[in-house]
Amino acid sequence: MRYKLMMCGFSAMCEDMQEVRDRLKVIPVERAELESSECYVFDLHSAQKYEIIPTPKGWVIQGYEE
Repeated sequence: MRYKLMMCGFSAMCEDMQEVRDRLKVIPVERAELESSECYVFDLHSAQKYEIIPTPKGWVIQGYEE
């Protein structure tokens, strides 16, 4: 596992960034308005942390470049 996803009070271990994106697709953006916890994905190999923010078009992983 390479990534740890922290979203709206829960965590999930993900193999790659595509798995992170797939999980984000099933979480309604409106949930961010109800939750006060931080949303981010943590790269376990590089120790880089990427904030995840809600937008009208869905979740955005800030600063992640492929």
